[in-house]
Amino acid sequence: SQRTKRRTRTMAELKPCPFCGEKPVGFFDNSRLVALVKCTNWGCAVQPMTKCYPDKQQAIDAWNKRSK
Repeated sequence: SQRTKRRTRTMAELKPCPFCGEKPVGFFDNSRLVALVKCTNWGCAVQPMTKCYPDKQQAIDAWNKRSK
């Protein structure tokens, strides 16, 4: 199912930054239950990032979600 696919995504499956095309970086701290994904390309004019999520998978899913 679609829900199962979302749960099994890995860092390798992160989509590139929608503004510069570079691979994003995930920051995950299990001890504080904080996870986020962001573009760290200094040449990117936007450098987007997700909000903080309580787990890695939620951050990955948020990053990969795109407007239609």
